[in-house]
Amino acid sequence: MLRPHRIAPDTVLIPRLIQVENGYTAIHTMVITGKEPVLVDTGAAIHRDAWREDVFSVVDPRDVRWIFISHDDADHIGNLDTALDLCPNATLVTAPRPFSPP
Repeated sequence: MLRPHRIAPDTVLIPRLIQVENGYTAIHTMVITGKEPVLVDTGAAIHRDAWREDVFSVVDPRDVRWIFISHDDADHIGNLDTALDLCPNATLVTAPRPFSPP
């Protein structure tokens, strides 16, 4: 089982792997700690219990100020409802959808 590990002084990776046809695919969350902690993506719903345990072993959910979603694929927003429920002081931030001409 992959466990959270620090990848920079203020950044912890919450790693997850999902088996696919030809191996595995990585579905990670990052927790940026500091004055205003940030969750970057919320992983896949299939890992919800382990994800919640690992993320909130790094940061208290009441301390999370930002939840950043890079894009709306299921492997990036799978635990978004859980994060929003547990992080009452967080603001959701996401990139705009790419422009598609008519």
